[in-house]
Amino acid sequence: MKKLLMLMTPLLLMLTGCTAFYEATRSDPPQLTAFLPDHKLLVKQSPEFPFYYFWEKNNIDWNKYDKVYVAPVNTDYLLKDTWWESVDPKALVNIKKDIPGLAEYMRSRFISRLSRVETRGNFKVVDSPEMPGTLSLELALTKLIPTKAELNYLGTAGGFFLPGAGMAASMASAGHVSMECKLIDPKTGELLMMYADREDDPSALINLAGFCWYNAAKDNIDMWARQTASMAVVSKLQDMRRDFPFQLINY
Repeated sequence: MKKLLMLMTPLLLMLTGCTAFYEATRSDPPQLTAFLPDHKLLVKQSPEFPFYYFWEKNNIDWNKYDKVYVAPVNTDYLLKDTWWESVDPKALVNIKKDIPGLAEYMRSRFISRLSRVETRGNFKVVDSPEMPGTLSLELALTKLIPTKAELNYLGTAGGFFLPGAGMAASMASAGHVSMECKLIDPKTGELLMMYADREDDPSALINLAGFCWYNAAKDNIDMWARQTASMAVVSKLQDMRRDFPFQLINY
């Protein structure tokens, strides 16, 4: 154990959360879809910020709203993705069967995270957008490239015995997931906020999540849910930070 820690110490020092490392490990920009109405408004954020693109309407009177509704997750653009054409038809049938469950998982995680902070945020998570003073949070899963479990297995073995050497195999086998989100006033249809992000599978020396399809995507969904809930209570959005893009063990 002592020898392992000695081998890993220089690597951990190198990866201490500097801006350059966040930039180097940042995912490619998400491919935006028509789910978000006006792409010109979106602004690319600093590599430390939780979302790649973000926009918020100026001078919103947030005091008008004391409820938030999380709408069912849109998967229309995900299912139209031409990437699926490269998947074996038999496997594609099973993968597409999993998508509604993943969408429901995403919605449930956003509801759960927002429910945890509703007292601090002076709002209540509700089951309908019809009540006065309600914001509607609308989500879309727009891209999903599953993890290749076999390659991740090779990366795990290399990473365990040779810290750092297995990272190339891990990243080569990594999938990614993209999402888009908009916050609207359902009574008026006014667009108040929107953001989009793409995240690769979390990098880890020991990638246990890679053994199962979609576990890494769920990790990123959990992160987005937590970051969205944080936005509801943080005093300054500029103070928010992405998760550190490296872990010793990814469960």
